[in-house]
Amino acid sequence: MKKIALAAALFGSAVTAGSATAAPLLYNFTATAAEYPSFSFNIDSNPSSFNMGIYSFMVDVQNYTVNGAPASSAPGFTFYTSVDGGGLNSPTTSYFGQQLFSGTLSTPTLSTGKFTLFSSNSLAIVLGTLNVTSAVPEPATWAMMLVGFGMIGATARYRRRATKIAYA
Repeated sequence: MKKIALAAALFGSAVTAGSATAAPLLYNFTATAAEYPSFSFNIDSNPSSFNMGIYSFMVDVQNYTVNGAPASSAPGFTFYTSVDGGGLNSPTTSYFGQQLFSGTLSTPTLSTGKFTLFSSNSLAIVLGTLNVTSAVPEPATWAMMLVGFGMIGATARYRRRATKIAYA
C-alpha cells in the first residue's frame, strides 16, 4: 500500500511541476527630485519584448501606479542597454543608470535589486531609487517542495522489518 501511495505522490509531483512560467517582478521607483513622480508596476521576469531598437526593447506592464494612484492605462516601458545609457523610459521621462536586464534584446531576463537612476547619460542628477523585487515562488515550486518534505517525512517514518531466518 505504501508503494502505491509513494508512486502516486511522485506522479502527482511530476504532473504538477510541468512547465514553469516567469515569476512577476515588482518595480517600485521612489523619486528624490520633487518634480518627478514615484511609480510602480509589475512585469514578468522573462518578458516578451516588442518594438526592439538597436539598443533597447519595450514591454507591457501591469498594475501601473503613479504617486500611489492607479494610472488610467498601463503603457509600455522601454529598457535600454548600457551602450544607450542603461535604465528605462517611463511615460513621463527617461531614467538612466545601470542596465536592468541580462540576455539579449529579444529574450531579456530582468534583474532584481536596488538601482539608482539619473536624469541623463552624464549621471549628474539623481532622480530616485528603483527597487526591483521578486514575487512569491511559482505554484510548481511550492508543489515540489511540499512533495519533497512529504518524502522526507515518509523516509523518516519507515522502519525496516527484521528478516526472520527459518532453518529447515
